[in-house]
Amino acid sequence: MELRELAHFVAVAEELHFSRAAARLRVAQPAVSQQVARLERELHVRLFERSSRVVRLTGAGQLLLVQARRVLEEVEGTRRLAAELAGGDRGLLRIGTTESMGWRLQEVLVAFREARSGVTVSVTSAHTPAKLAALRAGDLDCAFVRSAVADEHVHLLDLWEEPLVVLLPQHHRLARLPAVPLTALAAMPVVLVAREANPGAYDSFTALCQRAGITPVLGPAHRSTEDTLANIAASEDTWSPFHASHNALVEGVRVPGVAVRPFADVDVSARCSLAWPAADPAPAVAHLVAVVRQLRDRGAFAPRG
Repeated sequence: MELRELAHFVAVAEELHFSRAAARLRVAQPAVSQQVARLERELHVRLFERSSRVVRLTGAGQLLLVQARRVLEEVEGTRRLAAELAGGDRGLLRIGTTESMGWRLQEVLVAFREARSGVTVSVTSAHTPAKLAALRAGDLDCAFVRSAVADEHVHLLDLWEEPLVVLLPQHHRLARLPAVPLTALAAMPVVLVAREANPGAYDSFTALCQRAGITPVLGPAHRSTEDTLANIAASEDTWSPFHASHNALVEGVRVPGVAVRPFADVDVSARCSLAWPAADPAPAVAHLVAVVRQLRDRGAFAPRG
């Protein structure tokens, strides 16, 4: 049994006229008659009572019509779903992100939901090297990354430059300053992400210190935002560079025990980009790129406050 046979049968059953069914299907009438006759032979039943004046469904034909319509509707639904998946209007989009994106991530997710409500979004937080590796391995569809470099495997859309700020104990003497010189922090233990977890961020910071003529004193490695904030709040002199719009800072809202200050003598920032595979990206990625580019161009990622 073929779908074409069912489609021809349904057309005749609904029109009760072979010529009108043929016109509806845009085929020659003999083709319709052949398909219906073939279906009757395969099923070993008569589906229509035919006379020179009337075409009428038999009892078997009436039962088959119900099932045939259901089958054709399922097939059409499957075709629509396949087209939506191929066009990026349905399916799963796996996005790599970072907790330091702050409110900007919500801007992206809300705008994308409005544009493509049929796409399910899965968000995973990780360091930039892990996200780039996941993109190349096909484990992520796209990712927000910091200070990454495009290559033959990954496309990048640059989005914004985000300043770094100084986190230090609220009671420390440097917290009284409106801005903190990097050189004044030289003897204080600094909390950094381990180099193996994020070589780019680690190397960028140590290079900055070298240009300033200082060698950083390494404190406990950054493992989580909660641990870092707790270490700083409980310490005498531990500090850490942080992204200014990190969720934990809530755009300048006070974190108990921790002072947030800009750098006084250096301009420190990190570039955030959207990355996606250069080869065979998921269909929904193109829609996300368009949404993110539109947000960027209308200034939705500009600092708040």
